[in-house]
Amino acid sequence: MDNGRRREIERAFYDYQKNRMEAAEYISDLCSTKSPVLENLGHGSGISDPTALSGVKLAEYKKYLWCEVVEKTCTMFRFEYEYELIKLRYFNHISRNSVISYLNVSERTYCYWLDRVLITAERWAYELGIYADER
Repeated sequence: MDNGRRREIERAFYDYQKNRMEAAEYISDLCSTKSPVLENLGHGSGISDPTALSGVKLAEYKKYLWCEVVEKTCTMFRFEYEYELIKLRYFNHISRNSVISYLNVSERTYCYWLDRVLITAERWAYELGIYADER
């Protein structure tokens, strides 16, 4: 994983709370009647069901997809120390050294766990179509 992709994935974790709220607003707008988001969608596509149209539009919304990546990654590590690392580092914005101290692990272990988290998140990003399958 290159540094640019690593930063992008870490940004998704750092911004998870904000992105989740924006995605919830977006979903609310999609569900409202006569949503401007849906006005030009579906013309000639063969999809006439409004719920299906909303699903298609939501699948294109990157912030929602990044929230899915974060949630699926957290679920994968739910009962492991990596989940604590995710909560402390990304959700509580605690510094690297403080996380290492709090978890009482070596820097090498911290880096190993962090790599596992980011690689798992990258795999979910491929799975959800955020990244093209160029692996």
